[in-house]
Order: sequence, then C-alpha cells, then structure tokens
Amino acid sequence: PRCFCVRPRGPDILAKRIQGSVHGLNGLPTGAVWNDMLQKGLIRLGKFQHRTGAWGWWETDADDVWMTSYVLVGLSEAKASGLRINNQVLDKGVTAATALLSKADEYQMPFLLYALASTGQKEALQKVNILRTTMKTTTLEGNSIAFLLLADNLIHRDKAPMLARLRQLAVVENGMRHWKGKDKWGWEDERLSTAVALRAEIAGGAPETEILETLRWLMIHRTGEYWGDTRSTCWVIMALCDYLKVHPESANPSGEITVNLNSTAVTTIRLADVDPQHPEMVYRLPAGRLKAGKNDVQLVRTGGSGAAFYSMEMRQLINHENLGELINPNLTVKREYFRLVPKQSGTDHITLEPELIKGDMKPGENIRVKLTLTAKKDLEYMLIEDPMPAGCEPNERGAPDELSDWGYWWSSIDIRDNRVAFFARSIPKGNSVIEYNLRAMTVGNYHVMPTLAQPMYDPAVTAYSAEAHVNVR
Repeated sequence: PRCFCVRPRGPDILAKRIQGSVHGLNGLPTGAVWNDMLQKGLIRLGKFQHRTGAWGWWETDADDVWMTSYVLVGLSEAKASGLRINNQVLDKGVTAATALLSKADEYQMPFLLYALASTGQKEALQKVNILRTTMKTTTLEGNSIAFLLLADNLIHRDKAPMLARLRQLAVVENGMRHWKGKDKWGWEDERLSTAVALRAEIAGGAPETEILETLRWLMIHRTGEYWGDTRSTCWVIMALCDYLKVHPESANPSGEITVNLNSTAVTTIRLADVDPQHPEMVYRLPAGRLKAGKNDVQLVRTGGSGAAFYSMEMRQLINHENLGELINPNLTVKREYFRLVPKQSGTDHITLEPELIKGDMKPGENIRVKLTLTAKKDLEYMLIEDPMPAGCEPNERGAPDELSDWGYWWSSIDIRDNRVAFFARSIPKGNSVIEYNLRAMTVGNYHVMPTLAQPMYDPAVTAYSAEAHVNVR
C-alpha cells in the first residue's frame, strides 16, 4: 500500500533545483503542479511533527533520531531552494535534534550532525563543530564516514581526512566502487551507503575516475526503476542530482547501442530518441530467440558522448494454485482464522472465545484473524500486509459485545478494500502476534493471497504465509 508516514521531499527539491540548469532534463512536473506537490509535502511534515519538535515514523509514535535528521535535511533543502517553509517548524526541529545528540548512538550520530549542519543555523553549526573535534571515527562504517564528510563540508572543516578514510573503506572490484554499511540492527544497506558516499565523493573532490566507478555500481544495482526501497532510492536520486549539477552534459547522451543476442543483432537503440516522459528505454528479448543453456547478450555502443547505463533483468512467471509459504531465514509469517464462539464464563457471564476454523464460515459470523511473525533477530520499519477474503468485511476493534480490549503494539494501521496493512516501528526477536476481526458476509468460495511481512527498507528480508481457501456458506 501507499505509505502515509513521514516522507521528506529532498529528492524532489533537488531535482527541481537542477532542472533549469541542466539542458534536456525533462519529464518532471511543471510550475504550479510541482509547487503544489512540494507545499503539500511541507505542510504534512509540519503536521507530523511531535510536540517535542522531533519526528517519528508516524504522527503519534516515539521520537526517532533518524527520522528527525531526515526531515531536517528535507526542510533545509527546501529553504535553500527558495521554498516558503514554516520557520517555527524548522526551529523546533533543530532544538529537538540538538537534544537528541545525547541519545544518538554511533550509527545515528554522523547523520544527525550532517542534518544539523545542513540547517545553517549558527548554534547548530557551533555544536557540530565541537562534537566533530572530539568524535572518534576509527570504527565507523562507510555511510557514517560519508555523512561526516558532508557535515565537514558544511562547517568548512578540512575534508581530506574523511575523504581518505572513505577511500580506504571502499570495495573496489570489476571496475566499480561501493561501500558496505550496517545499521544499528545489523542489516547491510550497500545501496544507501554507496549513494551517500557518492555525494561525499563529489563534495570532497574525489578523482573523477573514482566517482564514475561509484556511479556505475549504483546504476547497475537498480531493481527495475528504483533502488531496492524508498529510503535508498531517495539517497541515490540526491546523489545523481549532485552529479548532474557538476556534469550537466551527462543528461544528454548520444550515439547508438546495438543489442546482440548470441552474436546476432536484435535491435539498435538511438540514445537521442529518449522520450522525456519515459527516460528508461526498455527492450524485451524475444523468448523464441533464447536457446537452452548459455546465452550471450552484448551491448555495443557506437558514436556519441555522455554516460549511458544499462541493467538486465530475467523474470520467470509460474502459474499454479495453492501457493505455499515463503520462509526467509530471518523471518516467517503464519496466518490463522478463528471463529468467535460464545462460551459460558462463571454462572452469569458469557464471553467470545476463539476457535480455530477447520470448515466453512457462516454469513454473519465474527472471524478473528491471527498473524504470527517469527523473527530471528530484531527488525525495524515493518510492513505486514494481509489480503482479506473477498466475502468478508473488517471490524477493526471487534464486535461490540467482545469484552477483551486489544493492545496495539504496532505504529499504525491502514484498512483498504481488499487488505489490511499494519506498520510496526520495530519487532523484537521471537514471536509477535497481530490480531484483527472480520465478519463473514457473502456466500462463496474464495482464494486468499498470502500475507506479506517485510522490513520496508530491507526488501531482502521478505516472508509470505501460505495461500488460504475460505468458504462462506
């Protein structure tokens, strides 16, 4: 589902800022449409600000160092671009971020310092300068070093030490350069780390050959038209905007690329024919031209200038019934349906007790859905999306006569026509249970697609329950 949580508009603002200076960078919203979109985003950020001045993932959850830093960067970019922002929101955010310095861990501190420095406020800059003087960097990962280099650039501190350290941490292979980096939960996030490192390389004056090696790694490691998740994609777009600002000629590649399959040309693509509304040029290799075993695909460029990047993707669709469980080594999800049955409790009291459904549901019955997540380690920013049987309607808090009250440990819930989505800021190692109620309504036989459980910023950790069959009669 579309996520309604905090989303700073930093990439939008940067893209808009360079649109006028980079010839040929078309296909972006124009005039009033763009400004309306950005202003609505800024208003939403103000609405999501907590009473403390900080931000979390949602409007009412706990203050979060990363999200507060993220929003400050977005607001700072907006202000630098000449957009009207609420200075009171920014000032309260800076005050809250300064207070969070005492709570930030080794992973959070570099980004928080960069965010404070990006505001340009005198007291914030002084605070960043003081902390940078005393901060130890020998154990920091690549993304942390990159954030510190960006902060050093803003406070006019010597960037050479951090650039040298960043170069030491680079993984250089196959003519490309990238950075590994773990967050506080232990998950690798190479795309985000490399995107931030590219921004730091550009700001720090790294050799152009190294910048191109980093750029090539990022372009090859796309997943379709984005980079794994919204957070990584945000930082990659910001890095690309930085690069285009320095190298505007890269927005207009020319020449031709011939695609060869098994030494035979199958198509020739003219880079000048790029449609501004659809800048990705996609060619689908005909399946009939593929042979059993190894197939060689070769791209040959002739003439022209400007960088051109490509990616290849192979998909296979298998149609069959009764989808089984997809178990991730770090996460599993199980779905069960229970019938709420009235049972005697004492001499004068009746309660509704769950009873596992093994047969049909009846129209009008109250149904309890139980989702059990089993995590092998702590996870954060979780999305749990459960498709509903077509013949059922949700009752968010259960039937009126149900005495038990639910304890909501998740951050937010989004009920759609065909599914219910839960968002959890974190789930601990072990079992976590989510329950919600449905009412069986329409007679029929229904196939219910698997439940999805996934950290939103780590799609590699994805689990699905088995498909379900629900009969209402």
